[in-house]
Amino acid sequence: MKHRSRSRVGLALAAVVMLTLTGCGGSPTAQSGGQNTAKPGRSEGLEKVLAQVKGLTGAERRAKLVELAKAEDKTSGRPFNQYTTMNLDNSQPIAAAFEKKYGIKQELYRATGTTVVQRVIQETKAKFRNGADVVSMNGTEIEMLDRAGVLAPIEVGVAKDLAYVQPNWVSNYLNVFIGGWNTEQVTDPPKTWEDLLGGRFKGKLSFEVGDFDWFATLVQEYFVKQKGMTEQAAVDLIRQAAKGAYGVDGHTVQNELLASGEFGIAPSLYLHNTLQRIDEGAPIAWDKPAPVQPLIVRANGIGINVATDRPATALLFVEYMVEDAQAQIASFHRTPANRNAPGGIPAQYKIINADLDDLLDSEKKWKALYEDVTRDATIKGK
Repeated sequence: MKHRSRSRVGLALAAVVMLTLTGCGGSPTAQSGGQNTAKPGRSEGLEKVLAQVKGLTGAERRAKLVELAKAEDKTSGRPFNQYTTMNLDNSQPIAAAFEKKYGIKQELYRATGTTVVQRVIQETKAKFRNGADVVSMNGTEIEMLDRAGVLAPIEVGVAKDLAYVQPNWVSNYLNVFIGGWNTEQVTDPPKTWEDLLGGRFKGKLSFEVGDFDWFATLVQEYFVKQKGMTEQAAVDLIRQAAKGAYGVDGHTVQNELLASGEFGIAPSLYLHNTLQRIDEGAPIAWDKPAPVQPLIVRANGIGINVATDRPATALLFVEYMVEDAQAQIASFHRTPANRNAPGGIPAQYKIINADLDDLLDSEKKWKALYEDVTRDATIKGK
């Protein structure tokens, strides 16, 4: 079954990180008690850049970074590289806008999170000169890189405005999980998670079979902590909902199938995919008359490779991503991480943030549980 392959991938990914931790360090997270006890990575070049912009703010800080980055660009002898999991339809226009503004060309390497994590760790340990300068990916995956010691300590000028800040990476946008439905099949939509999962939509439900992070967050942070259920009762509730449901491998495919009426409702759609389908005229809704709350939010992050020899360019691009590019990110229907950017989550909506440390520390448990919960789902899509 295809959803089992997701678990194998996740376990392989965790194995890569654990093996790497024996040879290099990571740093503790800033917001919660992660189990990372290795030494943090260092980048002397980035430390020198940070020293040169220390105390500078706004336009003055940006001008200094541009000066340093352009000097690097003239002497480096190699392109500036970003490794990312963001699809090229989004990441290429951002890179093009950065080049247009500063005249610094960027080369993109786009792959799955598993591949990016493995490649960055291997290239950094091998001291490969033409590897990643910055890495942009899902929060759980960039946290894996952090634990492996391949991200450098970072400071950005707008840290106080960002949704999620760690010592070695910052959030550049947010993945928002939502419940959504086909308006031709569901005319009386759910208002609560209990309603969505409680049996009223039997035969119409679809589960994305890799969404262990959504599953773990909903169980622990909503059903257990907010509603007082036992973990077993919450898992059993979702297990009953998944019986006879449609299993889908991939959020884009799930939105396409929902729009075409293959099923009626899904509890863990990506908001940006859903908004895109709605803009295209698909019969999909998620917030009319009201969204199923709380929304589940997982940070995506960007960090600087400890091995970069273009630290000023890397820091300039990171700051560009969390300031200038936030409006462009919103135009792709993604949710900006900068609270001052347009297109953020409306203040009246309740949210729950995924605990990235817990997801990594308990990854094996939650992936196995979610695989078991969705085991009998009928797989659609690839």
